[in-house]
Amino acid sequence: LVTSFQSFDLAYMLTGGGPRGGTEVLGMMMYRDAFKLGDFGYGTAIAFITLALVLGVTMIQWKVSGAQGEE
Repeated sequence: LVTSFQSFDLAYMLTGGGPRGGTEVLGMMMYRDAFKLGDFGYGTAIAFITLALVLGVTMIQWKVSGAQGEE
């Protein structure tokens, strides 16, 4: 999930989303919806849902790695 944000510039410059969105990553979808289509609400919703998912996975990883470190 985090890697898809980090690969935004590479995918955008090389393919622009590719044929029929084949190489479109999440960051490109956010950019397209918010800035090209003018749907800022949808772009923001994608960003907040992604933030919640990343925070959730991070918290789970912290709990699991903390539990393994105490053994």
